[in-house]
Amino acid sequence: MLCLLTDCLGSERPGFTPSEQVVGETIEKELSLCQGRFFFTTQSSNISRIQLAIEIALRYHRQITFLGRSVDQNTEEALKLRYMHFSREAVVRDRDLKRVPRTKQFLIVAGSQGQPESALARIANDNHRFVRVDEGDTVVFSADPIPGNEYNVNVLIEQLYRKGARVSYSDIMQDLHVSGHGSQGDLMLLLSALGPRYIMPIGGTYRHIMQYRRLAQDLGYRKQDVLIPEEGEILEFRKNAQPKVIQKVELENVMVDGLGVGDVGNVVLRDRQTIATEGIVVVVVPFERSSGRVVAQPDIISRGFIYMKESGDLIEKSRQVVNRALRLKKGRILEWQFARKLIEEDLSRFLSEETGRHPLIVPVVVEV
Repeated sequence: MLCLLTDCLGSERPGFTPSEQVVGETIEKELSLCQGRFFFTTQSSNISRIQLAIEIALRYHRQITFLGRSVDQNTEEALKLRYMHFSREAVVRDRDLKRVPRTKQFLIVAGSQGQPESALARIANDNHRFVRVDEGDTVVFSADPIPGNEYNVNVLIEQLYRKGARVSYSDIMQDLHVSGHGSQGDLMLLLSALGPRYIMPIGGTYRHIMQYRRLAQDLGYRKQDVLIPEEGEILEFRKNAQPKVIQKVELENVMVDGLGVGDVGNVVLRDRQTIATEGIVVVVVPFERSSGRVVAQPDIISRGFIYMKESGDLIEKSRQVVNRALRLKKGRILEWQFARKLIEEDLSRFLSEETGRHPLIVPVVVEV
């Protein structure tokens, strides 16, 4: 083999990654102790884990229900592709669960990462139309929180406990989840079995790549045999020659927003960030087209910046700032682009001095 591109995300973890069998044994143990409904949640894309859970449920003569769009869609596609195998007769729709005794229900639910709008979160907060959590029910999290999701997962677990459920998760119980990434022993075994000339670690951060290179060196590989190109670099392999970079491709993020692809630039993103953190102030200026004069007091609308009903004084002062910006020669506005710029600059400066915040200022000229 010339070059092996290999996952390196588990290169810091010693030993071998356990098989799914240990997860199955833990799920079965939890199910045997369950005195009510059994809720099972994992990554919706983990088809093999869901198949394992279904097989256990059927052994215990439980009816299966899928809750959540992602679980529903993934299992449906997996069935069509024959990646999953189970009888549809064992599946009960959520609206029909009232006909099934609690002790015969096995619910496979989306929401293992604590997503606020997920099926499991809605159930925990009594917002699901057909399902609720009661005393004696069991909820099993067969997934570890993705970094950044810990808070949402902890909040969800707290809420499930408040409903009287027995909750099992990896912090208090081993073997509820096994990684999909090989550990050090797995990686070294693969490398020894294949014996590639060169190695390119992928799928991890730079620290995982560095750790993988150390593992490879422990097996006798030279430092230069572990290829670590920078993002965008193209490697060329030649017989009897060390691989080398022959070209670098400039890479950039392409934003997909609604029906648009690549049409959201830095300015739009910056405006959205400002609105999200500081709010927005819209200044509506009515003018007469024939004379070019302002014919009424400007209207000021705030969203996400201040509560207008309780900030009358600030709104009135802001209106005065806008009026001063519009006092051009003879009261006639000849260049509205210039006027908009004045309003934006003067009002932004005033609000910053008064509140210490920097909302997005949007002057709007309305013809009357």
